[in-house]
Amino acid sequence: MIELIVVISLMGIMASLAMMRSTDRVALHEKGFRDQLAGMLRHARKLAISQQRDVCVLLAPTVASGVYTSGAGCNPAAPMAEPGSSTPFVVAVPIGVALGGPAFVRFNNIGQPVPNADQVISVGTQVFTVSRETGIVF
Repeated sequence: MIELIVVISLMGIMASLAMMRSTDRVALHEKGFRDQLAGMLRHARKLAISQQRDVCVLLAPTVASGVYTSGAGCNPAAPMAEPGSSTPFVVAVPIGVALGGPAFVRFNNIGQPVPNADQVISVGTQVFTVSRETGIVF
């Protein structure tokens, strides 16, 4: 009987530890998505400089995607390719993660955001900025 009580107690402790780890997943998803989005912005900036053309990163509530510009606007029909691939560069926003900030970030051919202003983007509780002068993500 004592062995049964000890085993049940241990199972209860293990279940409570597992529950705590599963509730902290939103913070993990926020950090992972923030890193992916920052990588996408850096890649878009480098493409704009190397290809001497404007590039946009569209920020929707459920997805972030890289596209080329067409005239004065971002063109969703001209997707930017993922690095080392020919597939469109698209990153889905994880469930439970809120994306805030501008609807898009556009880089000109010298890597500066257009308009020339700091672009502040929030991913849940985490915030990062695209510098207005250099386009560097920090």
